[in-house]
Amino acid sequence: MKSVREQVVEIIDIFYNTTLDLKTIHNNYFKQNNVNTLDRNRIVVLSKEILRWKGRIDFFLKNHLDHPINKLQPQLLVILELATYELIFDSKVPDYAAINSAVDLTKQKLNKKTSGLVNAVLRKINSADTNTKPKQIKDFEWYSFPNWLFEKWLKQFGETRTHQLCDYFNSPVPLTIRRNAFKINHDSFIEKIEDDAIKLSQTESSDCFYNVKSGGTRLLNHPLFLKGLFSFQDR
Repeated sequence: MKSVREQVVEIIDIFYNTTLDLKTIHNNYFKQNNVNTLDRNRIVVLSKEILRWKGRIDFFLKNHLDHPINKLQPQLLVILELATYELIFDSKVPDYAAINSAVDLTKQKLNKKTSGLVNAVLRKINSADTNTKPKQIKDFEWYSFPNWLFEKWLKQFGETRTHQLCDYFNSPVPLTIRRNAFKINHDSFIEKIEDDAIKLSQTESSDCFYNVKSGGTRLLNHPLFLKGLFSFQDR
């Protein structure tokens, strides 16, 4: 059985080598592969986040590689991007787990010699200060926006407003779930799902949609989710 990381690598590799959008790739991949619901949600989030932060991720990779990043084998690049994302942005994944998993995945997908490169590069990145904006990084790379868009905003709004826009668009999007109205009504749903850790707020656009205010990680194993009474939404 393939791990979540391996499937994320395969999906992003497809994204880099086709003209398909990520949502279409997800749908096609899940139709062709037997992926359980919990893993699907993790795969979707991880692949989106890696591509969202590609500018900053690739900056740190370029600064710790001995040769140009565009000369890397496609799957090797994705493995490094995945592990670098986990090192920089995912506090729930221990550093050693991010590095060791990337090394093992490289051995599996490529070869043992290349896994040594992966280990060395990721350990260098893990030792670097990735939380502070380096002087040599360009603003559009740090914020992970296309240069043309960043320059357009600079001309239109000025530097301060452009940085505020980048911070706004890089803020986490609220997690949204959808109640299965055919199986459970609002009152029963709220009564059964909310506890001290899980808090929801109904959206204005639909009485079946709820923004998750807290307890999002607990929802993945919630009995109502496992019974199909609600689903996670990409809105």
